Amino acid sequence: MTRGIPHPENLKPVQTADEAREKGRKGGLSSGVARRRKALFKDILQDIMACKINSPFSRTPLPADEAICLAQVSKAAQGDTNAAAWCRDTMGQKPKEEIMGTVSLPVIVDDLISRPPTGAKQGAKRGKRKVK
Repeated sequence: MTRGIPHPENLKPVQTADEAREKGRKGGLSSGVARRRKALFKDILQDIMACKINSPFSRTPLPADEAICLAQVSKAAQGDTNAAAWCRDTMGQKPKEEIMGTVSLPVIVDDLISRPPTGAKQGAKRGKRKVK
């Protein structure tokens, strides 16, 4: 079941603190269910990857993860660029992706002038500390 982005006109505002608490509790419970389900899928996939399967690359059955790696390398050698990218990324040689752009932020001069300098405490006493 896929859900799209909700339309703002369909969202109902929270009326009371109890209602907000209840919605937060339900959200937390749902989050826990989703986390446990994802962990279960991960465990199942790890078990499947450890199983031995027949592979056209070997006379003896191979662990599924090795067979998948061999299949990807074979596809990459035949010119499949997606398989080549998968192999490169899996080996940890993925190139760094950089996004160039500019960001402009509004600066309000009055706020800068009326604030004390960073780190300065108002009414701080200067001088030597008393040593006990």
